[in-house]
Amino acid sequence: LKVMVIHGFARFNMIIEALEFIREQIPNMLELRHRLLCSGHHPASAVVGKTAVLMAKTLCEVQAHQPLCYVSFIAPSLELISSLLFTPAVRGQLFDQLIITCLNLLRQIVMCEDYKPPSSVQVMELHIPNQVLEAHQTKADFFKSSTCEQVCQQLVGHYMVLTQEELQCLVEEPEEFLQEKVGENYQFSLRESAEAVLLSLVHEFQQTFASFLLAMMHSVAGSGPQSGSEAILLKEAVYKAVGLAAYDLYDEVDYNSWYFSHLLPELQITDTTYLPVRHRVVWLMGTWVGVKMSESLRPSLYSHLNAMLEPSQHLSVRIAAADAMRMAVDDFVFSVQDFRDFLPESMKQLFQLLCDVTQPETKLRVLNVLSLVIEVVRAEIQPHLPALLQYLPQLWVESGKENSSLLRCVILGTLSHIVAGLGPLSAGLYSFILPVVQFATDTSVAEHVYLTEDGLELWLATLKHSPSPSAELLALVGNAVGLLGLELPSALSPSPSSSSSTTNTPSTGLIDM
Repeated sequence: LKVMVIHGFARFNMIIEALEFIREQIPNMLELRHRLLCSGHHPASAVVGKTAVLMAKTLCEVQAHQPLCYVSFIAPSLELISSLLFTPAVRGQLFDQLIITCLNLLRQIVMCEDYKPPSSVQVMELHIPNQVLEAHQTKADFFKSSTCEQVCQQLVGHYMVLTQEELQCLVEEPEEFLQEKVGENYQFSLRESAEAVLLSLVHEFQQTFASFLLAMMHSVAGSGPQSGSEAILLKEAVYKAVGLAAYDLYDEVDYNSWYFSHLLPELQITDTTYLPVRHRVVWLMGTWVGVKMSESLRPSLYSHLNAMLEPSQHLSVRIAAADAMRMAVDDFVFSVQDFRDFLPESMKQLFQLLCDVTQPETKLRVLNVLSLVIEVVRAEIQPHLPALLQYLPQLWVESGKENSSLLRCVILGTLSHIVAGLGPLSAGLYSFILPVVQFATDTSVAEHVYLTEDGLELWLATLKHSPSPSAELLALVGNAVGLLGLELPSALSPSPSSSSSTTNTPSTGLIDM
């Protein structure tokens, strides 16, 4: 049925009839599934639930494949989504997979470029298809102020709130909970899907949604440990929304005042039930530092981040502080002079965190922060390196046992920055650095396909800062022969036209020098 609806009709009015049938059946399927569950028929209810999800996915795929033809069905789709997701009366019948599919459809409709008329005056003078104007008007008619308020409150106050399972994971397995998501995770995760929809709505209806987010931010300002777990989790969700929409809230939030009046006091609350908010506040500081924070406040930020990195803090807070430190250091207004007084403590606490975390992904994350700090402060890092230099050989061996080539790449990059910071003094590290370069650039080692580029960067940095030639450095030349024999990546290979227009000399497999 799904394939037929998407590809099997010559006229779209026939597809509309099929879509209307699907739209009518989804609520019926939900009600039937709920009755089957209540009567104990779990296998049958699972089949009905899968059917409802498949129907919702059909709507998504038709909209994605034929957006302009779907215009006349935008209003019924939005009404269906609103009745299912944003009406508390039917919430008990919903389940995660269907909610995610409906949220994805909502995001597709809101973000579809085919539904957005050009904003340029010159382009506006050209002919704009009627479907584009109709789609734009349909969205504007649906997302009135009252609807936007309801959608915003439900997205943030219900779908973005941490579940008890997520809260338990944050407390007991923070490294697992804080693993960085890659790809379009919003298509499969409920909370991430709700966050993606909220962002798309804030971008599209900036003034309306910004005012509601600001109102929610003020409404949770007084919530503390005494307010109960529901109020704490709501506050965490609101803060997450304010962080995600930071750029859209630039003109609405007086961040400098909020930083002193609310965020810093939140960090002083050590009640264990308040952990989600403390973790989110540290995350907020990193999110807003590059958006709207006075340079005069940066010393205060560095000081409080160092405090949040201390081993006495919960691991989730420490990891969030490391991420915030990365955001602060990687900002274009970062000043080494302002950071100089905090550098020793930052290096000490980041190194301790690197030793305390256990998962390779988290070690990579923290080592990236250390590497960035070393890169930006250069020679000033010299007094603070001994402990890290003692640990890196051990980390190199451990990453090999765990087959973590990504972590080894970060170690190579960190060593390159260390060599640049130490200058000629880096010769004292040759006993570790040169074997690492030898391994990373050895084409007979399977890992060389991942490590060669970073290995060459380290090799080059070592040569640049070598005080004098040495037999150990010259011994690496043997690896260069193997590297010259590597095939060029496709992006660097000469085009067929250019190769045929030059000479017909047989290829030697070597890079032309």
